[in-house]
Amino acid sequence: MDKRLMPSVLTVVDMKSKTKINAVINDSVGEIVKELGVSSSDFYERTTDGDGRILSMSVNTLLVNDICSRVAMDVSGKLVTLEKEKISMPLGSLLGIQAFANHGPDYTVTIIPMGNAQVDYETGFEAVGINQVNFQVWLKVDSVIAVVNPLQRQEITVSRKVSLVNTVITGEVPSVYLSPSGASPR
Repeated sequence: MDKRLMPSVLTVVDMKSKTKINAVINDSVGEIVKELGVSSSDFYERTTDGDGRILSMSVNTLLVNDICSRVAMDVSGKLVTLEKEKISMPLGSLLGIQAFANHGPDYTVTIIPMGNAQVDYETGFEAVGINQVNFQVWLKVDSVIAVVNPLQRQEITVSRKVSLVNTVITGEVPSVYLSPSGASPR
């Protein structure tokens, strides 16, 4: 019976867990960015030539690493202080029988937040048009939730990306452009 019920239970628990952890991550990042008084332009540095054209972009690694460290500690601390949550679902709905969907005794599982979060950052450049590049910096936050019932224990990993920088860099448009696919000049 547990093998038949657990997939349905874990689907519900997975959704509720991710919602709770995403809220903790959003709160942590928001609080830390506000506390430091930084904006997205503080997370990168650009080098320009005498005419104002961008020569290079680099991530402010000291600041981003500081944010990563603070978010990891804050999320982990908040996970430890979260209370256990019991989720009860009517047995009829877990069995998949429409007539008994909201009937029967409750089947209960307990979500135990574990105090572990890992935070790293990633960057990316992506071509978005003729001489336009999208520059991004984001935090990648991974945390773990344990699901416990009398017969089984399972860990659900929640991964979340939080954008710090998302900007388009525009260069000069060339007078002639050849498409990479070999199309005719424009």
